[in-house]
Amino acid sequence: MDGPGIPPARVAEALQRGGRLDESGPGAGLGLAIVADILGAWGGSLALGPTTSGAMTATVRLPLTKR
Repeated sequence: MDGPGIPPARVAEALQRGGRLDESGPGAGLGLAIVADILGAWGGSLALGPTTSGAMTATVRLPLTKR
């Protein structure tokens, strides 16, 4: 764990392009938005939420495909 996580009220902001919540270090605020876009293109989703320790948990969901 390296931070306090993302407050639930700010998850949508964190998933937008440029949605940097922590500006104390380098970055452009693109990472989570890119991940969400890629998952969406494959019919999946990214959910961000708190854990019991106060950190953040990221849940990636992708549909099963039949071969």
